[in-house]
Amino acid sequence: MKTEKKLKRTFLACDICRSKKLKCINNGSTKEPCHRCNRLSHECSYTPTQSHLRKHVNKDNWATKQSDYKVSKPIVPSHEVVIPEKDVVLEVTELFFSHQYQGVFLFLHRPSLLAFIKSSEFNPSTYINDYYNSESPAPYHLLHRPDPVVLLSIFALSARFHPSMVSSYGAFDLSQDPDLFTPSSSNGSGVFRSPVHASEYFAYHARKLLQPLFDRPSIQRIQALTMLSSHDWGERNVARAFIYVGLACRMAFILGLNDSTSLCYNETNPLISEVKRRTLWAVYLQDRCISSGRNRSSCIKIEDIHIEMPALEAEFVLGKLSSPRLTFEEFQSILFESHGSSPTGVENRLTNVSTYCFTIFLFEVWASLARWVGESGPRSNNLPTTGSGSSSKFSETDKKLDVLESTIPVHLYNNTVNFQNQASEGTLMSFVYMHALLYLSRIFLHREYFFINPETLPANQWYNATRKFLQSVERSTKLISAAESINMMVIAPFTGFELFTNAATSLYFLTSPLSLLKKNYEVQNKTAYQSLKSEVKTYVKTNIELLKKWSSVWPITSSWFLWTLDLQTSLKSFSTDEQGIMFRNLMIDYGTTIVAEEANDNPSTTSSLSEQDNQSAQHFQNLVSTEDNVLTPDINNIVLGWRELFDVGPDLQLQSEW
Repeated sequence: MKTEKKLKRTFLACDICRSKKLKCINNGSTKEPCHRCNRLSHECSYTPTQSHLRKHVNKDNWATKQSDYKVSKPIVPSHEVVIPEKDVVLEVTELFFSHQYQGVFLFLHRPSLLAFIKSSEFNPSTYINDYYNSESPAPYHLLHRPDPVVLLSIFALSARFHPSMVSSYGAFDLSQDPDLFTPSSSNGSGVFRSPVHASEYFAYHARKLLQPLFDRPSIQRIQALTMLSSHDWGERNVARAFIYVGLACRMAFILGLNDSTSLCYNETNPLISEVKRRTLWAVYLQDRCISSGRNRSSCIKIEDIHIEMPALEAEFVLGKLSSPRLTFEEFQSILFESHGSSPTGVENRLTNVSTYCFTIFLFEVWASLARWVGESGPRSNNLPTTGSGSSSKFSETDKKLDVLESTIPVHLYNNTVNFQNQASEGTLMSFVYMHALLYLSRIFLHREYFFINPETLPANQWYNATRKFLQSVERSTKLISAAESINMMVIAPFTGFELFTNAATSLYFLTSPLSLLKKNYEVQNKTAYQSLKSEVKTYVKTNIELLKKWSSVWPITSSWFLWTLDLQTSLKSFSTDEQGIMFRNLMIDYGTTIVAEEANDNPSTTSSLSEQDNQSAQHFQNLVSTEDNVLTPDINNIVLGWRELFDVGPDLQLQSEW
């Protein structure tokens, strides 16, 4: 009887089997397709790792120079992902710089990236395979040849804003064989096309490129993971977003991006060094965006960052990094030393400090503040006090915000002249992002004492806190609205949270009874009471309208929009302190990182985005239940608020206005 030849398991898995973590079987040769690829008619290729090259360099079939192989790069069939035409790529990239770049992702050098896209080197139909077969060194790629995962991540953030991208890719559905999807602009009957789905197409393929490379750090993979973290948070994929920013952080530290003395900064090109520094700061900013609040921990400590802060944007764009820059410790020291100094003295010391430096300082304050508010708040202070001698968390945070506001250079003040100047210079988005974060911090800090019975606080503290948080809501609302009206606003999940905070806080204030404000807020009569509430209603309306506008592009913003509408009804019927605490936790949580453990050993990791988009608003009490995989808030030992002391008769006839 003829014995059938037994297939061997090769010492190197093909790229497809390795990416899918499957056993790869062939006849022992890497020159022929494996059994599975041959049976399925797949393109079969083998990419040796460094360890394989070391082990097999002396074997006959591996007696090849290392340069003959493209190590650490996946071989991706070009038909798997379809990149749009060059002119569309250029437009979507411009949208990225218009709506995303100046918030967190400050690491891309716009002139270099746009020059490459316009050049003959970039062919959208062959770009991925061209890149992975390129012999150009990594530093060259940082400026002149972006990794495909970076380009796909840019599309994941910005395709949602481009009409033709939505038309071509908006029918993509993760639940319907995503690998078989073919982009098409033809309008089939009944085909739902969503901006969210268009962006998810590119995020899906970026993840496929990255998954085999999570243990192979590179600057551009760090950049891609940081952008994908923001994308997934906006899509309500909480666990993945949190994990991706953690991976980006670990990669950055492994490469030494946090230390100016590490080998990665041994560069002759100062622009490349600046890109690396900005990459690390972008990881820090994204980490602070999603790691602040209840039940979450940051992946990176400011004390572990020993590099200069970002250069002025104009110098970075022009590639002329001539101004001396500060580390975070030096910058913070100047802020506190300059507090109370003359404006001229401050101007001289902070002339060459970019807006990003103030944003980084504010995010460090915000991270500590959000955790305090989310996990304890004023309940941890028996009688919170203010003044120079106070050491309470409230006073400590309030002082830091006062120091920053008093030392901001004159050209960065929030006024009409500076707003117009920043717009003309193309730096308005970072200007607005910084001030909006300042106002968000003020709202979170001072709003805490609005929840408390004024009789339990020192004299005038309830009044001062309420006045400051209302001023911050007003300034934030007007600033964001003005920037959005001229299409120069960072439209991202974190800025959506700022809109939600403005709207929800204002809604809560509108339930304030006349008796409370008359005694504690100098509202002397019903006319003044109605006038104040009318003003606050305009803040609610403006922020809800913006949330509604942004809800088509960010699912998490859609949730906040629906919650604010539901809150209007819910606030009319408050009856227990438990309901108030649930409402409060909804307002302080920028999403949640507490998710249920997978019950199935082989779960489907994707869900239909259309199902998420069509999900109806739930009553806010259900938003903090264990059924929704969120920890139930601790409602023990809560200080009774003014709702238990006054009759509440809110005027919340708002919903009909939209």
